[in-house]
Amino acid sequence: MNATRRTASRLRLALLPLSLSLPLPLHAQDGVIDFALSRIDTGEVWVSPYFGYNGPKLVFDGDDFYAVGMWGLDPSTAKGVVYRGGEEGWERFYDWGTHDYQPGLVLLDSERRLVLVHPRLLDGPRILHQQGRGDPDSFEEVALPAGLGKAGYVGAAMDGDRLILGYIADPATYSFLVAWVDLDTGEWGGPHLLAREQRAEEPYTTWLYPVIWPDGDGFHLVVSNNGDLSGYYNRINYLYVPYADPLSAEVEVVADVVPWTQNIAYAEAMWKGADGALYLTGQYEPEGGNNRLMVYRRDPETRQWEETVIGGAAVAAVYETQARPGELWMAVTHGSALLLYRAEEGGREWTRADVASFDGHGLQSLWFLYGISPTSGSVLPDGPCAVFSSGPHPNLELWFVRFRTAPPTAVSGLGEATPRASRLDPAYPNPFNAGTVLTFEIGRQAEVDLRVHDLLGRPLVTLRSERMAPGRYRARWDGTLADGGSLGSGVYILRLRVGGDSYTRKVMVLR
Repeated sequence: MNATRRTASRLRLALLPLSLSLPLPLHAQDGVIDFALSRIDTGEVWVSPYFGYNGPKLVFDGDDFYAVGMWGLDPSTAKGVVYRGGEEGWERFYDWGTHDYQPGLVLLDSERRLVLVHPRLLDGPRILHQQGRGDPDSFEEVALPAGLGKAGYVGAAMDGDRLILGYIADPATYSFLVAWVDLDTGEWGGPHLLAREQRAEEPYTTWLYPVIWPDGDGFHLVVSNNGDLSGYYNRINYLYVPYADPLSAEVEVVADVVPWTQNIAYAEAMWKGADGALYLTGQYEPEGGNNRLMVYRRDPETRQWEETVIGGAAVAAVYETQARPGELWMAVTHGSALLLYRAEEGGREWTRADVASFDGHGLQSLWFLYGISPTSGSVLPDGPCAVFSSGPHPNLELWFVRFRTAPPTAVSGLGEATPRASRLDPAYPNPFNAGTVLTFEIGRQAEVDLRVHDLLGRPLVTLRSERMAPGRYRARWDGTLADGGSLGSGVYILRLRVGGDSYTRKVMVLR
């Protein structure tokens, strides 16, 4: 039986309070942001408990965090592991076996079950799909399509139950390809060749460390070009890849360095702003200049890129507050420091936040860091968090940090700040194909009704109808009716009624 086939309700609706309780010490001083810090594991490793800044390394399923690590002094025999963090702290959840040079990635499907991707040096990637949420013994392997072959330096993202991969092919070619699989049906799209390697002269064409952001009927893709046989990168490239015609994707140059030798133009993280603009972080070191952490913005109208200097060279992960759309936080490793920045309305301006001291924890030589992103399929917790490595090589540690950035308010029985008013947030993604996430707040105990209507106001499907307690909730809708019928492309109305109050949002389905 195809391991990716399963029976599931066509109406995937999961409503839960967005809360988290970890028994980690909170550090605070007057007027500064608290944080919770815990060491996940420690050991000897040839590079870092994980390396690569871009592939998903941390997810939250609404109850527990999951992170990945890799240990061992020999790249060809390093061992992979998946960790789980919950009310009892961190534990080894799943031993992944030999990881053959490159660490694994962790994502979540629409039912919040783990999807593990392990690149292999001389073989196709190994993709495992969890069949029972929270069950480490229920992983089944996803069959690969003909032609996928070796996939290295993998970037991945989830679009509903579609797993998207970007990767380089066999080391003899280092060509860059994309492919995706529907985890419901096991059907693959691709592989599709986006860039054939070119090594006739330097700088080479070798696209590495892809960052993927699903959006509408395709996905945004950012890659860093490795110009020679070194750790230097000369260009950041951007493409929008449509599912229907991936080879039509056109390359835009975000940043490049001339001359390219021993200089840096390297992308790290990407997100889409509420204003429709695309943003990404990266490092940039021109000839004769200093390596700096940058934020690049792509204007949705002009499609031009602009840049903002944040500070010295660093690795950054960006988090958008779900309770306050448009509020962004950026966790940054810089030398032996762990920093936090805050931005408003997209990310053109950033201010370093006041955070309680990390002194006394022995953090040193920080570099590799990964945050938490909706593109991994993750539920977003109530504040920015990240995994990062610390320590002098080869004795390294893997750490987890969670910042408490929410303003102090009364706490409800759900373990989260009680909303002062009811509201319906914009759906994300929007437009969507496979599914979208709806978040809403209930400010008082009341009869709640959440429905989808057509533009004439006719109700099409009821997502929720019951008396509910105050709190913040999340629902997922896959664009179908309660009887499983599929809605066609078009604009629909989401209507939330809380007692006598009504809140509406528009959402677009693209088939």
